[in-house]
Amino acid sequence: MYWDRQLAEVFQHARRLFPAVLVTGPRQSGKTTFLQHEAADAAYVSFDDPLQRQFATADPNGFLDQFGERPVVLDEVQYVPALFSYLKLRIDARRQLHGRFLLSGSQKFGLMHNMSDSLAGRVALLDLLPFAAGEIRVITTGLCVASDQRLPCEPTGALPQTPPHLHLLERLG
Repeated sequence: MYWDRQLAEVFQHARRLFPAVLVTGPRQSGKTTFLQHEAADAAYVSFDDPLQRQFATADPNGFLDQFGERPVVLDEVQYVPALFSYLKLRIDARRQLHGRFLLSGSQKFGLMHNMSDSLAGRVALLDLLPFAAGEIRVITTGLCVASDQRLPCEPTGALPQTPPHLHLLERLG
């Protein structure tokens, strides 16, 4: 089951305006799931896979050629920093193709440094945080679901008074 994220509208707008979109965020914030859902039309590659990482590193042009002009999600792109200069060349050659490269990565300084050096003005940077309080859904079983955590609800479907998880979610949102 997929829970809609508040970032979805911004992501789709950025996809229409920029050749590349980078979604960053802390571990387990839902970046991969978000991109797979919001970019269902795109090919998907995870650089957690050592074979994909090796292919992209050893032959960046061959790796990118396999997608043609089709949009592609490059998940965990921080593992292949050498790919950024090749992405820049592809973007510059077809600047009018928006939403072609959809990237995800952690919020590490190195990723942002590499991105700003090679893809400045070509990429929209979006930050996906863990679920915000407004993204929590009340379901018919009487539970409130936020990510993988389940919080008990009052019989009316309202959240109980000041649940500790809600305060945390409000601070993160």
